[in-house]
Amino acid sequence: MRKTARTPLRERPFPDYTRTEELWNMSTHLVGVGCAIVMMWMAVRASLESGSRLALECSIIYVTAVLITFLSSSIYHGLPKGMPKQVMRVVDHCDIFFTIAGTYTPITLLGINQVNPAMGWSIFGVEWGLAVVGATLNAIDLKKYSKFSMACYLGMGWCVIISLRDTVLAMTWQGFLWIIGGGVAFTIGAVLYLIGKKKPYRHSVFHVFVLIGIVMQFYGIWRYLL
Repeated sequence: MRKTARTPLRERPFPDYTRTEELWNMSTHLVGVGCAIVMMWMAVRASLESGSRLALECSIIYVTAVLITFLSSSIYHGLPKGMPKQVMRVVDHCDIFFTIAGTYTPITLLGINQVNPAMGWSIFGVEWGLAVVGATLNAIDLKKYSKFSMACYLGMGWCVIISLRDTVLAMTWQGFLWIIGGGVAFTIGAVLYLIGKKKPYRHSVFHVFVLIGIVMQFYGIWRYLL
């Protein structure tokens, strides 16, 4: 069976975004950077007030992952075409894995663990394990492993469903619905992006749904776990 050769980084084609589209792509996630800074302040303050070292550690891991994702995305879309942009494109896609795993860190360690430690640690391990594997494969060849990456994004994102009862007991239905609502926003954004690949500004629309999803999930975590 013939193996697919790895495409050298400098030879990989860029998406066909116009400069104006890229400015919108950058701007939408610069808003995300601002939101992440506010989220960090809110999460750290809530953790310090609770006196929980674990809550503080989970908050820092979680929001740092979100902040880095928004920042790297903004840098990638803002750069002109060239090798630095190619590198940041790979970083941008890798960061998604760590944002998902980072989001699950407080959900599992502060939430599910309090009800079912075995399930909490299992999901925590799966999330971070897949994040490392997915990011490594993306770094090797973004295009070759694109389908695997998409499957991982969706599987990691909706992993909370397998522990629905424990999550609801830990967060209440209200908190759980904020997490699910964020997942729905991510999924809608991804679907709109995939079915409208040739339409202008489809990536900016996707960014807006990502921002909405992250804010919704942060509220659920901040309000019901920290």
